[in-house]
Amino acid sequence: NPSNPEKPLICTRGCMGAIYIIRNPFDVSISLANHFSCTYDKAIKFLINNSSSLCGSLKSCKTQVRQYLGSWDYHVRTWNKQQIIPLLVLRYEDLINEPIKEFTKLAMFLNLTKDQDLIENSIENCKFEKLQFLENKTESGFEERPSNCKTFFKYGCFGTGKKKLSNVQRSLIKDKFISTLNEFDYLNFI
Repeated sequence: NPSNPEKPLICTRGCMGAIYIIRNPFDVSISLANHFSCTYDKAIKFLINNSSSLCGSLKSCKTQVRQYLGSWDYHVRTWNKQQIIPLLVLRYEDLINEPIKEFTKLAMFLNLTKDQDLIENSIENCKFEKLQFLENKTESGFEERPSNCKTFFKYGCFGTGKKKLSNVQRSLIKDKFISTLNEFDYLNFI
């Protein structure tokens, strides 16, 4: 919370923990551009803005509560440095590359199961292609999709930021977030 850094933005009373899925900001900028139907430059500006929020104005958001995010770096650091509730950090890229290992960590954190068949079934049901198919199958699409966004489930892979962003755009993100990129081993995504 920027106005009071000691006060959490969410209620922690009775909270058993949180799962934080981090994704490299190069790919996040591509997803944001799709989500907001804007240019990559505007998406990057949102990522590096310390005042960024979802539903920042009353006219832009009618179905969601305003959520302060801060910059990508601020959001990552504040969640990962907090010590109020237990936290499991998973990298989005690891969920794709090593789904069994990462979903097993997730299931154990949630005290769900160690049953590999159930974990594999969960992975199968969460595959991006399956979610895309379900979104396309319904007339209205995915309910949480913003009205100006054609599809909610657009890419689902990683490495699109490296392919689609210019050298200048990637350098801007790198320069702003170098220490966090280093901490989470994201420098190879540039």
